[in-house]
Amino acid sequence: MKKAKFTMYLEQDMIAWLHSETKPELSLSGVIRNLIRDKMDSKSGRKARSSTSGSYSFEFSNKN
Repeated sequence: MKKAKFTMYLEQDMIAWLHSETKPELSLSGVIRNLIRDKMDSKSGRKARSSTSGSYSFEFSNKN
């Protein structure tokens, strides 16, 4: 699978949340990838993976 690199700018409270929710075995980019995968799974109707969704309580919104 081809991968692309991108830069993401986050507000300080988002950065603090990411650091507080990141387990030692995961990188910040790994957490963000898992969040995106979980959202993709929920949109496609597939059951979300239990290994990543257990420790995170969040909901994405497309509202700005």
